[in-house]
Amino acid sequence: MYQLISDNLVKRLSDGATIPLPANESEGRKYEAWLAEGNTPLPVPGPTAGQVRAERIAAIKGRLSDIDLESIRPLRADPRTHFDSDKLAALGAESIALRAELSAL
Repeated sequence: MYQLISDNLVKRLSDGATIPLPANESEGRKYEAWLAEGNTPLPVPGPTAGQVRAERIAAIKGRLSDIDLESIRPLRADPRTHFDSDKLAALGAESIALRAELSAL
């Protein structure tokens, strides 16, 4: 049995050997013969839960950094304008929600 690793690489599960695609050597030809018999390789593995978690943490930290930058102008603006105070409130609420999600990860 085989498992696709990428568009140009397949792994033989019996011994962990990797075979480049397109198949142009004896191991590759064995793989193609296996396919011709009607077999189907396992799909490319998806991301692990740890990878998904790490990507989400990085995305949250990036957005928190963006929020800090977006907050600079409203903080220096005229306090009598509601747009800037509303913007700061929205950014603050988003920041709180993201920090809560981050602490749960």
